[in-house]
Amino acid sequence: MQIYLLRHGQTEYNAQHRYQGQQDIPLSAAGRAQLRPAGFMPDVVYVSPLIRARQTAEIFFPGCPQIIVQDLREMCFGSFEGRNYVEMEHDPDYLAWVAANCESQCPDGERKTEFSDRICRTFAALVDKALADVDKARANVNDLQNSSDISQTSIRKAREQKAAARKMVRDHVMVRSNGKSGSMH
Repeated sequence: MQIYLLRHGQTEYNAQHRYQGQQDIPLSAAGRAQLRPAGFMPDVVYVSPLIRARQTAEIFFPGCPQIIVQDLREMCFGSFEGRNYVEMEHDPDYLAWVAANCESQCPDGERKTEFSDRICRTFAALVDKALADVDKARANVNDLQNSSDISQTSIRKAREQKAAARKMVRDHVMVRSNGKSGSMH
């Protein structure tokens, strides 16, 4: 199974070094211009509900079904969202957060550990579901192959379903609004 984790394209907030967090900021014109179709088409793309992630997925995989997964949202930076470090250089809450290596909770936001736990739990659930779908398809094929009264047409159909299930898992792609690009095998 191949899984691709893709970061969204550039937004105006990225260019201005603003914390965007869970604010629904679209891709900028520059961000759209930096992206191209991926050159392959998965069966489905899992995306954050944030517009920048959905727009990125649409450019990479035009017309591909997108499944919105709420818990793939970016970290909530609370009252820091929409602001950049220059605007907050004298903000005591921001200074305390930075002094704590950004590990403490953002005012009205999340802790980095809460964000990481949410993302990892969600990612693991999506992978488990994909693997369960493959196991179910394999079991169905094995049941059909072991049946004594099965026809050659049914065997061929079962093999096609098995191949389709493998393709489905291979082609599952995740796009979320925060993270590093790359693939895991």
